[in-house]
Amino acid sequence: MKILWLEPEAHVPGGGPRTSLALAEALRTEGCDVELVSALPWNEIPERKDICDVVFSQQWSAENASLFARAIRKPMVHFLHGPGQVGTAPLSDLFVFNSWHQLDLARDDVSASGKTIVLHPRVADAVWHEQTVKRHAILTMGTGHTKGIDAVVGAAAFLPHEHFVIASNNAEPEGLPPNVIWTGTTPTPEKLYSIAKLFVLPSTVESFGLVYAEASVSGVPSIACDLPGPREALFDQGVFVPASSPAELASAISLSLARLPALERGIADARMWTADRERVELQMFLSALRALSRKYG
Repeated sequence: MKILWLEPEAHVPGGGPRTSLALAEALRTEGCDVELVSALPWNEIPERKDICDVVFSQQWSAENASLFARAIRKPMVHFLHGPGQVGTAPLSDLFVFNSWHQLDLARDDVSASGKTIVLHPRVADAVWHEQTVKRHAILTMGTGHTKGIDAVVGAAAFLPHEHFVIASNNAEPEGLPPNVIWTGTTPTPEKLYSIAKLFVLPSTVESFGLVYAEASVSGVPSIACDLPGPREALFDQGVFVPASSPAELASAISLSLARLPALERGIADARMWTADRERVELQMFLSALRALSRKYG
């Protein structure tokens, strides 16, 4: 099966592109020919009848991809990170949600539009490797005003003997505590997970949270806001807190550090369950793709 995937940001560090690249690699191992492109080959339509068997796109680039799929008479698969994105390509043949919670929110929007499936974001193979470096840091990784980065910076001031690493493309705040290293996002997050003893990201909005799953399979317990997305990512094996002040977050970090062995045992189970989920969901997704391919001939 030949897949043409419109992914304009495939080489930009971030959870969305990492998810696309990980899924593309998994599909290739199953024999699929996956081509990720930043722009669609509209000029090739008259000359080529074999451009692809199916078109993939996600979020806000889906409208253009949907028009392209109609032009070449091939099925369109639309990856969504939230219910508000359904309308960008309402004629998609398959809507792929990144969590059961997001699908529940969008059921009314997609009920008459097309088939739905849940495919949780996959963790890249590099992150699954066992780490042997001494873990010493409290890690935060995320960009955007909903990620709770300011609360982490504030919490660090209450814990001067702990070493914090914040990987974010947010503007670095003034007066950063001396125990905080601020760095940009990275295409190789596994290097940061390898030094972390605790992952902290108190996002107030999160549809799933790939970074929680990545931390989990890296053996790093997580602190997250008590939202359905992070709970789904971690199989409930984390520390879940309400949106809180820096002082309250610092208290949660201290309590978590005091019970790290117990938290690590919990995420060992989550790591196993993540592997099982990825394996089952990939086969279900492939079955859905084959059905679409047969439908379009």
